[in-house]
Amino acid sequence: MNIVERSKRRVIYTILDGLLSTAILLLSIYMFTHILNGEFNQDHASVIFSLLTVARAFQAGLKWEKGKRGAVRLLVAAGIYLIMTVILLIFEMTETVFYILAGLYALEMIIGRVFAVIQSKRWISRILNALPGFVLLYLAIESAIIEMEEKESLILMTIAGTIVLRCLFHIIAISFSQIQLNILMKIIRRSYALEILFGQMMLIASFSYVLMYTEESINDYWDGLWYCFAIVTTIGFGDIVATTIAGRILSVILGIYGIIMVALVTSIIINFYSETKEIQEEEDRAEKAHRDEKRKKKGTKGESKEGTE
Repeated sequence: MNIVERSKRRVIYTILDGLLSTAILLLSIYMFTHILNGEFNQDHASVIFSLLTVARAFQAGLKWEKGKRGAVRLLVAAGIYLIMTVILLIFEMTETVFYILAGLYALEMIIGRVFAVIQSKRWISRILNALPGFVLLYLAIESAIIEMEEKESLILMTIAGTIVLRCLFHIIAISFSQIQLNILMKIIRRSYALEILFGQMMLIASFSYVLMYTEESINDYWDGLWYCFAIVTTIGFGDIVATTIAGRILSVILGIYGIIMVALVTSIIINFYSETKEIQEEEDRAEKAHRDEKRKKKGTKGESKEGTE
């Protein structure tokens, strides 16, 4: 399979994965808002967990070529979600069924965190992957000491909230999955973007403090930050306006700096995609040369066999 075919397949898989995650995210938000209002729909929950089953099985298929350990983790999660879906479809929501479902979801979270910690190579990644497990443990301890009705509501909100957060982070990961960070960082270092960005941050931090005392419409430091952000990004919401001479001078300086930053970001994006395209073309040429070499070896072997005969 050449580079073009792999790219097409990757795009299709990414779109399908994103659509599944978006559907689960929207349904989970809907369920979370209903739980806040004291309502829980069992059929709605079964639809969410059935989609989670399909999504995890699909993601396991995508991971299988890269690493079987990650694929196994996703398959285990799909199996647990499938069991939860079957329970929701067959049984009525009693106290026993409720705690079985909560235990299965907690088990899936713990297994996922353990696998993620084992696979992580950096300590910061291990800490970040282990953090949701500690949050889950805290909520479990908290739910054990409160009344029954509040306990069920807290557990349901925890399950719905974690599904929302996990889908949201997964969608963000999909959005940035095709960005090659090594190339991007090389372009950023070459264009001195970090130094320029640091200078912009210093300007925003200092100008916000000055504007807080010079402008009547800016009541506190956070209003100043919001105003500077609107100027630098050239958005200009219009909810806060500079009226003094000092405020307008600072706004002009920030606006000019913002235009420079927009031009810099545009050039970084263009350079990034052009270098990525060159790398893909080089990989395509290398793969083509490798295939041609294989054909030549096969042809040489065939000729040698004929000569032997």
